[in-house]
Formats: sequence, C-alpha cells, structure tokens
Amino acid sequence: MDEDEEIERDDEKAECLRIISSLQSQFPNDGTRVMTYYILGIRSGCYPHATVKFLHDHTGGNTSTVYTKLKNMEQGFGYDYNKKRTALNPEESAQLYDLVVGRNSDEHSMTFVEITQEANEITRERREQINRPPISVSTIRNWTEKNGLLHKKALSNYEMKALSCRIAIATMYQNLHNEMALFNYPPKLIFNMDESWVSTEGKVMRAHVVCTKDGEPTRKAATISAHVTLIGCVSLDGQHVKPTYLVPHELQQAGMVAKYHLEDVKYFVQSSGFISVDNYVRWLKEVLVPHIEAKRDFPGQMALLIVDPHSTRTHAKVKKVLFENNIRELLLPASVTSVFQPLDKVVFSVYKNKLRENATNGAGGVYAFLYYSISAYQVAATPMNIDASWERSKLFAPDYEDVIATFREAEPTATNGVRSNIVLGPTYETSDWQARANVYSVCFKQRPGIIAAKA
Repeated sequence: MDEDEEIERDDEKAECLRIISSLQSQFPNDGTRVMTYYILGIRSGCYPHATVKFLHDHTGGNTSTVYTKLKNMEQGFGYDYNKKRTALNPEESAQLYDLVVGRNSDEHSMTFVEITQEANEITRERREQINRPPISVSTIRNWTEKNGLLHKKALSNYEMKALSCRIAIATMYQNLHNEMALFNYPPKLIFNMDESWVSTEGKVMRAHVVCTKDGEPTRKAATISAHVTLIGCVSLDGQHVKPTYLVPHELQQAGMVAKYHLEDVKYFVQSSGFISVDNYVRWLKEVLVPHIEAKRDFPGQMALLIVDPHSTRTHAKVKKVLFENNIRELLLPASVTSVFQPLDKVVFSVYKNKLRENATNGAGGVYAFLYYSISAYQVAATPMNIDASWERSKLFAPDYEDVIATFREAEPTATNGVRSNIVLGPTYETSDWQARANVYSVCFKQRPGIIAAKA
C-alpha cells in the first residue's frame, strides 16, 4: 500500500471516529443506539462505511439488539418501540383510524374490505421497500378490535334520518349567520364542495360496517365495479367550478384517452375512490383557488367554502392552504349532510340518474366510465339545477327557525360533533338575516332551461 492510500484510509477512519464521537455526545452511555444510528447513516449514504466489528469495538453496542432496532426503524416504528412489529406502524395506524372515523361521521361507514384496501394504500410504499406482503382482512379485523371500533349492520336511509338534533342544526345556522355578518360574502364567493361515488348497478349496500362506539353504522355508498369519484363544487350564483375526478390509476392508454375525449380532464389518482388529504389539498390549490382568484372583486376578498365534516376537511395542511388564500371553511353537522348539503339536493341527484342511464356495462373500463361521468355532470350542473340545489338545502332560508323545529329534540351524540352544554347566543339580528336571505333568494330565480332529471 502506497503512502497516499494510507493517508486516505486514515482520514476515513478519523471521520468515522468523529461521527461516532458526535453521536456519543447525543446519546451518552448508549452504545447500541449510537451503533444503530451510524448504520442507518451508512444505509442512507450520509456516513462513511464502517464494519460492524469496527462500530462494536468503538461503541460497545449490542449487535443483536442493533439489528432488531434497525428492522423497527426501517419499518417506521422508531428506535424505542419495544413491542412486536405490526402490519401498521403507529403513524399509519393513526392515519387509518382518522379515515375510518371520518367516513363514519360522513355517513359512509367502511367495510372490512374497504379498510383493508385503504390500509394497503397507506402502507404501500413502505411495504414495497421492505418486501412485505399486503395486509389481510383478518389483520384489519384485529386492528379494529384493538382500536375500540365496532362491527355493525349499516343503518337504512330511514334510520339515518333520525340521527340529527335541533342543537346541531341551530349551531350550524349560528355559525353561518356569524360568518355572513363578519364578511358579507357575495354569492359568487360562497361555495359548496362534495364528492359523489356512483354505482353502475344502483345497489344500495346494507353490509356490516365499522363504526366508533359512540357512532352510528351509517352508509350511503354503493358497491361499484368501476369507480370514478366526482369532486363537485358550485357557487351560490349558479356557477360550478371545474369538475375533478378521482380515478384508480393513471390514464396511460393514449388511444383510450383520445377515443373518449379525456385530454383536458382534471383528475387525481386515488385507488380507494375516497379523497385523501393530499388530493384535497391539491384540489384546493389547483382548482378552487384559481377559480376564486378569477372571481374576486379585489385582492384578498374573503370566500366561504361549505363542506361536510369529513376528516380531510380539518387537517392542518388544509387549514394552511385555506388561511393563505383567504378562504373560510364552514363544516356542516355530521349525519345531516343529505339534508343541508346543496350538491346532494339536485345536482348530484341528476348526475347519478344520468350516469346510471348511460354507464350500463363495463365496456371501456375506467375510460368509458369517466367519459359518461363527465357527460352526466355537464347535464346536471346547469345554473338552474345549481340554484335549485341551494334553495332546497335551506341553508339561507329566512324561516330558519321553522327548519330547526323540524328536527328532533334530543341530547346530541358524538356523531353530530356538538356538545350538549353549548348555549346559543346569536350575535346577529334575525331581521338582518332575513333581509340577507331574501337578497340571496334572487339567485334562486328560474333560469332558461329545464331540470334534466327528477331530483
């Protein structure tokens, strides 16, 4: 070995010892942790190579324990995780739990199969890296039990309608009234957003679903062979935001894209069919925010987005985007979205009817189904249908107290998200609200055209 090679080797050794010393200062008297973090640094390309023997000699770490810790950390469980490794690490488990609870509150309690699909989607990247098999349904059954989730038969539509209570509705109106008093939003900057997942077979599911101990096994979705989920958004002035679609995979077949005229379609990939936090954030940034910017009368003018209480709506990433773009978010009470969600009242009803009329078989797969979905929404999202959706939702009804009286007087449950000790103290004048609602009712005038299908 010549002199240059010897110097290079000595320099490498010195750098290894320097890094070990730095780690030892962070973790004194814990040679196993130092050794573990050094090997992780080697595997990530941050630290120079060193043999296990070299590291053991200079740290005193327990080699067998080191390899156990490495497996835990590379699977996302953290160094201090001492339990048996599970299919879901703590972060993944928390994400899945929030999704299940959110769908439960959104009247779409999930089946074991759907939860399993979501679990595999959440863990897909990590599982591929460590070559682990997909998560099984039986694993998810055990997971739901450990997390205190129940397995019940889904409620019927009739049973679901009985879940609402007056205090939840009154609180919703108070929040809306206060928003209008603070910002006096123009109709063109008041939006309702929701997703619609339609079955080509039109079969309503009454399967057993998973719900929380305090929740109800609500479910309004259907089983579908080809799933395309529509993200719809309409404004109070009768206009609609560019529709966006969730598809199970990238549209990579150029011939099929051209055949079904999908070149300009706005779509996001989501294999489960349910919107994720990342896709919701993407929709806000790429679709809603540009639309609002074009509608504002002056920079920074406030806009209002009315949505259901799905867990994605309140995520920190979502709140950040809304705040940065001067968009306020108003959550509808859980279990009453079918009553107050404007899109559900007419637009989505027409959309679903038209889609079922056309998409009668699976020919063309997701490409054809997407084409039919686009066509159906074009028919449904007319100004007149949008006006009718807002009007039938009763969100801006001058007689809102009469609307509240139609709901049951009952102690609120965890499903409606409202505490029983809330004292309503309106900061608005009823007469002012009635005047404002009458102004908005001008938006509900009959426009040229006809409603395409019976809502």
